[in-house]
Amino acid sequence: MQKARIEPIISEKSTRLAGSGWYSFHVPVHLGKREAASIIENNFKVKVVKIRSSMKRAKTRRTGKSIGRTKPFKKVMVKLKKGQKIDIFEVET
Repeated sequence: MQKARIEPIISEKSTRLAGSGWYSFHVPVHLGKREAASIIENNFKVKVVKIRSSMKRAKTRRTGKSIGRTKPFKKVMVKLKKGQKIDIFEVET
């Protein structure tokens, strides 16, 4: 199996949700929930308790006279076992 590329989503909303244990990631469109959860568990050495996913469709965008489309992507939110965290989402105060 090819190694899937998973990127964390770092935004104000995702860092706020990280305080309650929910972490957001961009994953490839073909990846299923269980596959994404197992990759996150292996990469970050954490235990995933719940997982939610949503597909974002491609949008038509116009730049001058040419018309193009954005890429579709899948967003996955995972809830970790109580007491665990992912350091990427920590905010320095």
